[in-house]
Amino acid sequence: MRNRFIPAIVWTLLLLVGLLTPGEQLPDVPNTIGLDKIVHLVLFMVLSFLWARAFIAKENKEVKKRKFIPIYLVFTLIFAILVEYMQRMVPGRAFDYLDILFNVLGVVAGTILFAYLHKNKSILV
Repeated sequence: MRNRFIPAIVWTLLLLVGLLTPGEQLPDVPNTIGLDKIVHLVLFMVLSFLWARAFIAKENKEVKKRKFIPIYLVFTLIFAILVEYMQRMVPGRAFDYLDILFNVLGVVAGTILFAYLHKNKSILV
């Protein structure tokens, strides 16, 4: 189970570095309407999925699942909101309530995806 935490930790650190990199150091990307929000959703969907996978191993009993679901869910939700607030202090980055919304939607989507795959005994979980 310990190895399941490595991808979650690495993804969290990569997200933190990427989202807190000053704006002028980021590559220029086309200003496509909504693309930024889709990126936020996908980034946080992966984050939530990886933390769910880390905390809920296949061999865990239902009691342990009920204990760990709130832990990783609260962690990922707080991280999704906090990182957006932290961007206010980064040059060239901006705080955006819609980014928070899509971060949270990504967390929810990742949780739902994990639950679905876990229930169907996918090899991905």
